[in-house]
Amino acid sequence: MLIDRGRLLPDSFGYIAHATPQELRAVLSVAFKHEQATGPGVLREWFCLVCQALFNPRLVLFSACPQDRRRFFINPTSVVDPLHLEYFEFAGRMIALALRHKIYAGVFFDRTLFLQLAGRPITLDDIADADPSLHASCKKILEMDPSLVDSNILELTFVREDEDFVLCSINGNPGQSSLRVWMLEDFDRMLGGSKGTIDVNEWRAQTDYRGYKEKCRQIKWFWKPVEDMTVEQQGRLLFFWTSVKCLPSDGFSGLGCRLFIYRASSSRDHLPASQTCFYHLNLPAYTSLSMMQRRLHMIVQEHVSSGFGAS
Repeated sequence: MLIDRGRLLPDSFGYIAHATPQELRAVLSVAFKHEQATGPGVLREWFCLVCQALFNPRLVLFSACPQDRRRFFINPTSVVDPLHLEYFEFAGRMIALALRHKIYAGVFFDRTLFLQLAGRPITLDDIADADPSLHASCKKILEMDPSLVDSNILELTFVREDEDFVLCSINGNPGQSSLRVWMLEDFDRMLGGSKGTIDVNEWRAQTDYRGYKEKCRQIKWFWKPVEDMTVEQQGRLLFFWTSVKCLPSDGFSGLGCRLFIYRASSSRDHLPASQTCFYHLNLPAYTSLSMMQRRLHMIVQEHVSSGFGAS
């Protein structure tokens, strides 16, 4: 697939939505237009960027839960987009492909959406995160005197809305039989990965060095600003280094291989570069802690950490 970053969703939709199940089971290869990088690192980046775009509330397909902005449920107003059903099917295929390729997209479903997909009944308490106002109102009504409610003094009108949406797997169906045996927490771990903070000590323990030694001043200078970063900045650095958006639930050990910091031969004026396929970070030999801090601060900016110079 050749994707234009400026047309990320339309281009990706064109490939994935129209592919046959047999084609989706084949090896996926992604490249971005006018960029040389290819390989597993670019594939991981593409998955994360597409899922991030699909679940962006501004697209109107999904809404974030007020109590947990990382969890999403179907937006009832998505019908305003005439292609909303096609895009729900596209979203389902992307989720299925992420699970198939063991890519943690950093997306978590609300309990109501998960139960709908699993074909399980939804109780009143299940909607508490998605619609706390409706949940509180219904609970209050249930606690009232039934005769008061039946008397119509409250002038309550009950309306049922039927919403049609399709969230398909790569086989072309919702795959309910598999979801029936899962718990929401299981699905969270498989799709979203870890929701906790990043353990920098574990990060260091999982990192090896080439051209540097652990006691080198540049390595000490590197980890000092990493420890001082916010969780969001640490996540951007990890993404820049590995194209892994979220860690597995068992942390760095779940990545399947170690990370590496290579001594870069490039000028100290250059920023660090990464080879995300191999979890390699190429780090120039900066001459001071302040220089290291400035360079790392630059690459954890959102517009820098979203792309890579090598695969």
